[in-house]
Amino acid sequence: MFDKFGPDFIDPSMIVENLPMAGASEIKKAIEQKEQQRQQAAQMQEEDRQRNAALQDAVTDQNVALAQERRARVLSDIGLARERVSRSVENRQDAVLSRAKAMAELEQMDTDRLKALIDLVGQFEEMFSQKEETAIATDIAREQQLAGPQGQSAQQQQETFNQGAQNV
Repeated sequence: MFDKFGPDFIDPSMIVENLPMAGASEIKKAIEQKEQQRQQAAQMQEEDRQRNAALQDAVTDQNVALAQERRARVLSDIGLARERVSRSVENRQDAVLSRAKAMAELEQMDTDRLKALIDLVGQFEEMFSQKEETAIATDIAREQQLAGPQGQSAQQQQETFNQGAQNV
C-alpha cells in the first residue's frame, strides 16, 4: 500500500502513532524535528528566492536608470553640438559682414591713408603677439614652479605648440 500511495501521501508520524512499540514517542519527536528542519529549510529557500528576485529587480532598475541617464546625456550632447554649429554659422556670417564693411571702407580711402591703416594694424598685431608671448612665458614659469621636475615637459610642449603655430 505504501508503494501505491507514495511517501508524501502517508504522514510518517501517523504510522508511528499507530505502532504498538516501545520508544514510539522518541521516534515521533525525531520525525517532528526532521519535519520542522525541512520546513525551515524550505522557508529559507523561499526567503533566498525572494531576496534574489528583489536583487534582480534592483539591478534591473539600476540598469534602466543608467540607460536613461546615458540617453539624456546623448540628447544634451546633441543639443550642444547643434548650438555650436549654429554659433559657428553665425560667426562665419559675422566675419563675411565684417569683411564686406572693411572692403567698403577701403574703397572709400585713399592710398596714403590705407598704408597708414595697414601699418597701424601691423603694429597692433605685433603688440598683441608680444603680450601673448609674455603671458605664455609667465604661465610656463608658474607651471614650472608648481610642477617642479616635471616643468621641462610642459615647456617642451609649449615650444612645440609655438613652432606649430608659427608654421600655420
